[in-house]
Amino acid sequence: MIAFPKIAAAESPYEEAPADVLAITAKAAHRQEAEQLLRFFATPAVQAALASATGVLPARQDASAENAPFLKQERALLNHASGFSQFFDRDSHVEFAARAMPILREFAYGQLSAAEAQRKLEAERNRHYGPLSGKP
Repeated sequence: MIAFPKIAAAESPYEEAPADVLAITAKAAHRQEAEQLLRFFATPAVQAALASATGVLPARQDASAENAPFLKQERALLNHASGFSQFFDRDSHVEFAARAMPILREFAYGQLSAAEAQRKLEAERNRHYGPLSGKP
């Protein structure tokens, strides 16, 4: 996870945090067993094992991410964010996301500096949504 570029100093930090979930269908044939399985997957030990094996941040705060330095950084980043969305490309307007995703990819792969990515993202945001707080 990479901190989302800051667009305006006065704005609170928000981050992108995709989430994977397990669920039980409303008409599960073996509901009790399914609930037992979900409770098992939700334990700190299983969450820590899954995080270690997959590199995905555990859903529980009390699940260890000690074996994965990037996961500790992700947790710290999310803990200091004022909010987050799950999927930028799904939570944003389609046209804006289509123009912003390549910029984010270039930034993630080191092809753009944070300042250049911020400039390009802000230009696209302005083009699509208009000025922030009445400023160009």
